[in-house]
Order: sequence, then C-alpha cells, then structure tokens
Amino acid sequence: MYREKTGEKMEKKISVLGVWADRCTAKDAMRICVEYSHTDALNIVEILTADVLVQSRMTEGVKENIAEADLVLIGDKAILEAAGITDRQMLKETEGNVFLKMFLRFLKKDGQRLFLVGDSQEDLAEFQSFLETHHQGLRIVGSAVIPEHDKGDDMIVNQINGLEVDCILSGLSVAKQEAFIKRNRNLLNARLWMRIGKTPRTSGESSGFAGTVRNFLRKHILIKEMEKENRKKEN
Repeated sequence: MYREKTGEKMEKKISVLGVWADRCTAKDAMRICVEYSHTDALNIVEILTADVLVQSRMTEGVKENIAEADLVLIGDKAILEAAGITDRQMLKETEGNVFLKMFLRFLKKDGQRLFLVGDSQEDLAEFQSFLETHHQGLRIVGSAVIPEHDKGDDMIVNQINGLEVDCILSGLSVAKQEAFIKRNRNLLNARLWMRIGKTPRTSGESSGFAGTVRNFLRKHILIKEMEKENRKKEN
C-alpha cells in the first residue's frame, strides 16, 4: 500500500496517496533540523497530518505544495496504520509526537527566537496558548496573521527580519503557506519554517477513548481514500 524510494536526505521515503514523506526516526529528523538552523537559506519542514493528506486529494495544488518542503514528516499515527506500516519505533514516536517535543525543547534550550503565523487571530491565540501551556519558556518574539493576498507581505517580512527571527512556527493551511513562501522565501532571513498545523497536539491527545475514536476515524477515512486510488489505477 506504500512505496519507498531512495532520497537525498533520507535512505527511504514513504508515499501515501501520492504524497511523499521522509521515513526517519525522531532523532534523525532532529539532526536534520539542527543542521537547517545553521544554514543561510530558509528551510521548510512540513508535519503531515491525516487531515492534510485527505485535503491533498480534494484540493488542487496541495500535493504539489507539500512536495516543495525540504523535509516532510508524518505526524499522525493513522497515516502509518492506513499505509500498513508496522515499524514499532515509528508508530510509537508518531503517536507520542516525539519529534515535535524534541524540536520544541531544542528551540527553548538554544534560545531560538520564534515567530508564529496563522490564518486568523483566533488561530494565533490558540496556537500561542498551546505553546505557553505545554512548552513554557519558548522565546516567542512576535506573531502575524497571513492574509490571502500579498498586500501585507512587506510589513510581515520586515517584522520577522527586524526581530531577527530564527524559526517561524506555522499554523497555516498548506495552500496559504505555500503562496506566502513562494512570494517571500528569498526575502526572509529566518533559517527554519515549520508547519505544525492548525491544532498542535499534546502528548495525551491520542490517549484514552476520545483519542482512540479520533485515530480510528482518521484511519478509516484514509483507507477509503486509498481504496479509491487503487480502483482508479485498476481502471
């Protein structure tokens, strides 16, 4: 149900519904992100969720947008299960959001200057509340709502560069994020842009009955989409 290929950054990649993701441990992903934090160019990291993967089937351009990222990590256990992947370490790390926890600890320990971007003020408030509640001590120096058009780009880019931001944490939709990055990637002085998604999860989100139900529904939707894909190939 999935394919692997040799990549430049990783030995193996996984393709689910035509979207490629890097197959690596949380430790390997951290090593790459630490390297990114010391480069001159802006590097894009996408944490892939089941919701985004299904969206890639229904919204034109999403799949191509994800492919533009420098590193794509699976952030939803349902994706692995739907793809028939049984690697215990990968399943455990994904379910526990191990990489995200490691990455946020790194940002805190290293004193990285962080900037948050979101689709709305409500999203930003929820995003910042999550980080302040579950990851206290992060150095958040600013935030901004990214508009649909490019009229506010200059102000946002100047704000990010003026604050000497190291890492941009994104809660944007994939399409809006890619549009903004295409317009401004060469103008931003930050080293790392990471799209966490609209609803960052705590370690307990996938535990208990509610978490089990959510994971089951995600897995069920993905399997249905993969069955549709297989039928198309057969025809």
